[in-house]
Amino acid sequence: MCSGCKFTAEEERVVIELQAQFGNKWAKIATYLPGRTDNDVKNFWSSRRKRLERMLQKPPTLKLQKNKGKTPLTQVLVDKVCIYPLSKERM
Repeated sequence: MCSGCKFTAEEERVVIELQAQFGNKWAKIATYLPGRTDNDVKNFWSSRRKRLERMLQKPPTLKLQKNKGKTPLTQVLVDKVCIYPLSKERM
């Protein structure tokens, strides 16, 4: 991959798993991603964190007075992150 290009789903998975394992050691994580720099990885992680924070912010409450006697509507945000283990040969 090229430096500065959008991360693939596989690269995202690798970064998520390795960040959980190594913490914010961006240079170490970048060694698992050919063509990516530590700055690419750090920028990806920062953008991802900010995006998740925005998604998880509490939405404004809904006024449901017109729906008296009916089941109220609820808003639910489900954030699923699947993390698959890396093969041992990459570690």
